[in-house]
Amino acid sequence: YKEYDDRFFTTKGKVNFWWVNSDGHLIVPINNADPKTFRPFENICGGTDKKGIYYGCPNYGVYQLDIPIKSKFEFIEKEDSYWNSPNHYLVVENKVYDIKYEFEKGYFCEIDKTVSINEIMKLKK
Repeated sequence: YKEYDDRFFTTKGKVNFWWVNSDGHLIVPINNADPKTFRPFENICGGTDKKGIYYGCPNYGVYQLDIPIKSKFEFIEKEDSYWNSPNHYLVVENKVYDIKYEFEKGYFCEIDKTVSINEIMKLKK
């Protein structure tokens, strides 16, 4: 058992995080995350490792996004975004993506041509 921070930890070769709800303390796995190189995000449910960028929430799980790990990226919060119910744009190499969730796919990125980078950067807190 090794803690990354107050919420994320590794045990038995897997990366997980704690979540507390009305059912008590839950352990939520981050599938395929590398425990040796995983680094959690500070204010977003997810993190990075040598293989990828992970994003999600306690209710739906955390998924690896289809973004090359060497890319310069930044999450921009949309209105009503919370740690356990995320709502973000993702800017990757000056392109804007909307992060979406579908039951069969999990979280994924879709290019969003309805907004400009300048509009998105105004949302930064």
